[in-house]
Amino acid sequence: MKIRTDKKFIKDLKKRKKNRELLKLVNAKVAAIGALIADTETVDEVVKLVPNILKMKGYDYHYLIRLGDFRLGVFFEVDFDETEGVLIFQCCVHRKDIYREFPDE
Repeated sequence: MKIRTDKKFIKDLKKRKKNRELLKLVNAKVAAIGALIADTETVDEVVKLVPNILKMKGYDYHYLIRLGDFRLGVFFEVDFDETEGVLIFQCCVHRKDIYREFPDE
């Protein structure tokens, strides 16, 4: 499975550029997830491997990754037989704002 970042994710990180600890934590988390899921093929395998991931109710492929007081909003783009897909990091927001900003329909 591949990883991609959305423009909004980059924009959210730029808003928080003064919080260097958060940026280091996000970079480390994205790199660790990339290493973990490099050989996986299905969404279920990825969910089992990634720690602190929660499925959003009412959505098939939208998940939250807990990172201290912040949440990373991610979703999967999968093909019809769910054998190949892309994990897309869509946003990085404070936990109180995550349900207002993610998922972005």
